[in-house]
Parts: sequence; structure tokens; C-alpha cells
Amino acid sequence: MSESDWLEKEFKNIEFGDKRLRDRFFSMANIFSRRPDETINKAVVNFADKKATYRLFSHKNFSSDKILFEHRESTSSRLQNESVALMIHDSSFFSFNSKRSIKGLGNIGGKAGDQETHGFIGHYSLAVNINDLPLGVMALSTWSRAYDDMWEKESDRWAEAILETEKHCPKGTKLIHVADREADQFEVLFTLIKNNKDFIIRSKHDRIIENGDHYLRWHLNKKKTDHEFKIFHTKLKRCGCNCKVR
Repeated sequence: MSESDWLEKEFKNIEFGDKRLRDRFFSMANIFSRRPDETINKAVVNFADKKATYRLFSHKNFSSDKILFEHRESTSSRLQNESVALMIHDSSFFSFNSKRSIKGLGNIGGKAGDQETHGFIGHYSLAVNINDLPLGVMALSTWSRAYDDMWEKESDRWAEAILETEKHCPKGTKLIHVADREADQFEVLFTLIKNNKDFIIRSKHDRIIENGDHYLRWHLNKKKTDHEFKIFHTKLKRCGCNCKVR
């Protein structure tokens, strides 16, 4: 299947109220799918196409929510073929220190010289099948600390994403929620256990074991190692650590 055929299938129901906008969307998506790591100016070579792309982004009928909705619908269809799938949750921080004139950006933590790091934050939930094949994004939220948070606590985004992905997961597919140490918090664990969901969360806090007098790390150290594996960096340089799974 060609790139254009895949895009037509993935977003077959997307509408912007104007066929020209729809055609421009598919033209733009084809370009960015081939160069996803580039900016608009670098990915789009033709000057007229650059202007048309910016006009599309600024059009009142165009929104990222529409794109996510259609992509999520297609992802949900792919999940129907899976009895078990991983739902991987994580956040990314987008720095725009050199573009401080852009409205709506705010502090994302850390320092850039004498100034706070400037940009926005995105939280994503990616569905992956048990054969390591990505199936698509099931939940996405972006925000800036220039405004009041959309949650009482920013960490609430983890529990919200879990519930959002479960809402759109087809019946018959079991999700295993996977997250890093930042998700090792009471609200997230409570949400998962309350809703009887499976999960793997990297431990951050040495919690006491239920109905016991021992803490998590002590308990794990007493367990027999089932598997061992080596971790390699992306440049194929050996990390040097032997990681054990209990």
C-alpha cells in the first residue's frame, strides 16, 4: 500500500466543509509523512505550497481534534484484531526558546540560560500490539503553563489518559497500561485498580506491601529472577547494565 493510499484509508471520513481543504490536507499529510522530523519550511519545498499549508492550519474549519478523532477511530478498528495490546503513556516537552513571541507558550520546567524553558507539553497514549507493531495514538492532550492547568493537579493527566483510552477501546480487547516512574502515584494506581485494569508501571516509591510488614524493594530482592536482558542505546552502543525482570 502506497503512502497516499494509506492516508486515504486512515482519514477516509475526515471533512473540513470544503473539498479544497480536504485535498490540501492529504497533500500536506503526504509531504509530512515522508519528512516527519522537519519543520514546515524544510519539509515543504515549493513556496506556494508553504503558503497553502499555513492557510490550512489557520482556517477556521481545520483543527487537530478532527485529525485525532479520525486517527483514533482507525486505531480502534485495528485494536479489534487484538485480544491483548499495550497502551503506552508518556509526556513530551516541546521547547521554543527562540520563539518567545508565540502566544500561549509557557514554562515547561528547567532553565535556558537565565530564562525559564519556554514551550508546551504533550501527553500521549500509543497503542502497540504484542508483536511490537504500533497501532496508533488513542489519546492526546497538549497544554501550556502560561494558562491555568486543565486539571486540579498536572499529574492528573495520567489517570485521565487511562480512562480516555479505555473509553475508545473496542470490546474484546484487553489493554495493558504501561508508564514510567512519573505515573507511580496513588491516583493513577487507584484508577487502574478501581477499574480492574492491567498495568506495568516502573516503581519510583518504595511502597509497603498490602497485608505485610515489608516494602516493595525488599520483597522484589527476595524473588527469583525469571529473565535477564541487555539494554542497548539507539546508536548500538552497549549500555553496560544487565537488567533483571522479576
